[in-house]
Amino acid sequence: SGQLDLKVGGRPVKIHTHPASTRRTLYGFIDRQNLPAVFRTFDFANPDAHCPKRFENIVPQQALFLMNGSFVHDQAKCLIQQKEFMDAANDKAKLHFLHQTVFQRNPSTIEIQEALVFLSPKGTASWADYAQVLLLSNEFRFVD
Repeated sequence: SGQLDLKVGGRPVKIHTHPASTRRTLYGFIDRQNLPAVFRTFDFANPDAHCPKRFENIVPQQALFLMNGSFVHDQAKCLIQQKEFMDAANDKAKLHFLHQTVFQRNPSTIEIQEALVFLSPKGTASWADYAQVLLLSNEFRFVD
């Protein structure tokens, strides 16, 4: 969404507060005695133990948290507020921008057709909703 703070180094930040910090989690302060609940939702490694390899776990609560939480919704709004999106000549150009930004590829013909139906004036969907759909997709969340 273009919000990541790319500054290298610096003091630790609280990454679980609202509004969310834009620093990489590498710079996050972890209170070992008071681990935030959101970390437990995403199977955060035990900060008191050596953890050379993390186990993989996907549970429905994680998907629900992402769908209903404010973080992904806010990032979707940031995506459509970027200058390149706002300056796009038409809906297809906006779709190309979103797919390039999120997936690093152009949308297929079928994806363009389905997106235009999703965004049609008859529906209640908005560009922020469509950007959120892309951010919640398996293609974005998982590495093949």
